Amino acid sequence: MATSIEQIKKGYPLPAYNFRVRIENEAYGFSQVTGLSIQYDTMTYKHGLSWREGTDESIGNQHPVTLTLQRGVVAKASNLLQWINSLHRGILGPLKKDVAIDLCDENGEPVVTWIAAAAFPIKLDVPGFDANNNEVAIESIQLKVGNLRVSYH
Repeated sequence: MATSIEQIKKGYPLPAYNFRVRIENEAYGFSQVTGLSIQYDTMTYKHGLSWREGTDESIGNQHPVTLTLQRGVVAKASNLLQWINSLHRGILGPLKKDVAIDLCDENGEPVVTWIAAAAFPIKLDVPGFDANNNEVAIESIQLKVGNLRVSYH
């Protein structure tokens, strides 16, 4: 059975290593993104005579999402660090930003994008330092997301 290159591209899963993270259209290099999950609460509605008519399930609110972004510590300060440092000023509204995670094809073009709307940082973890270790210093940033949606290109 012969298959064309287009059929293979559309039918085979994308590799998970080819992704990029954009915050307000500025791209950042992260080594790992976790927490991409869309989940909804359910509500049970009982009829007046529930013993006779039973119950109905309905969809409720979307669960808030906590994204974790990990990257190597770099020597240059970035807008991302300025965003995290600005939280102590108090007002959260203008500090919420949209974050996009693009899963790309072999040419670097986005195929699937997860849009984390109205995200804001809630935690920054820096690595422990050990003179006996030669591993890369990895920082971890957690974002609280109000709404997560998926878009296919």
